Amino acid sequence: MAEADENAPKDLGKYEGPRDERKERHGMGKNTFPNKDVYIGEYEHGKRQGKGKYFYKADPNKIAKYDGEWVDFKKCGEGVMHFPDGSMYKGHFQDGKRHGHGVYTYPNGDTFEGEFFNGMKHGSGRYEYKQSHCVVEGVWVQNNIVRGVLRHPDGVTSYRGQFERGRPNNDGMYVFKDNIQQGRFVETVKKEEVEVPRPKKKPAEGDEGDGGAEEPTDEAPIMKTVYRIQTRQWIPSQLACVDEQTATVPPELLQPLPGELEIKPPPPPPAAPVSDEPQEADA
Repeated sequence: MAEADENAPKDLGKYEGPRDERKERHGMGKNTFPNKDVYIGEYEHGKRQGKGKYFYKADPNKIAKYDGEWVDFKKCGEGVMHFPDGSMYKGHFQDGKRHGHGVYTYPNGDTFEGEFFNGMKHGSGRYEYKQSHCVVEGVWVQNNIVRGVLRHPDGVTSYRGQFERGRPNNDGMYVFKDNIQQGRFVETVKKEEVEVPRPKKKPAEGDEGDGGAEEPTDEAPIMKTVYRIQTRQWIPSQLACVDEQTATVPPELLQPLPGELEIKPPPPPPAAPVSDEPQEADA
């Protein structure tokens, strides 16, 4: 969630607290913004800097808030963020986003503990499903687990290998009490682009609307890529007994490989073609 921008030249709301010699907010203070958000915490020469709490009054459930460290108006350092849907993140922030080690608790009680990068799960982590009691440990790259170990609640059965789209896929092995079964998942997936419903615009304050149909818009539709499973099958290739070597989880399943977490910047857009034809002058 975004905080009110105190650095913008506009109405900053009501501030209660000390100021420095330049009349800027400095020290422990409280600021109530025009949108009813409230910040209570430390300021340094006009900026949110240090420890502080931010309450998001736009949340109808009144649970969205941040309690932690700030640097130059942004969440930075250790903190706890409660979201409107009931989820919570406790850990490190950088530049206003989840970054570093942290624990994210989902509304359904599932938890992820591990590394984040620029708001994404990125690095080693552990995901625990509250309802099924299954646990996944492995390596995530830009929010997607790519390989790891899926442990079943019996404490014995597990899957080790590659993951794709959040589930075991491609090469891997199942480990049982007395034997292991190597193989691979083979699935056919249909890729589709579906339109995401655009959120309805709320009427302006005092405008109840006419109750009619929404006005047409020239904005491009919001599209999302979805993958629908057509067929899925586990194909075993080898059966062997469990020994000391196979009982040990290979470290490469749980730790990133060198260079694996490097995120390359997107390529620059192609240059516009240059035409040799004479251009008409503007009328």
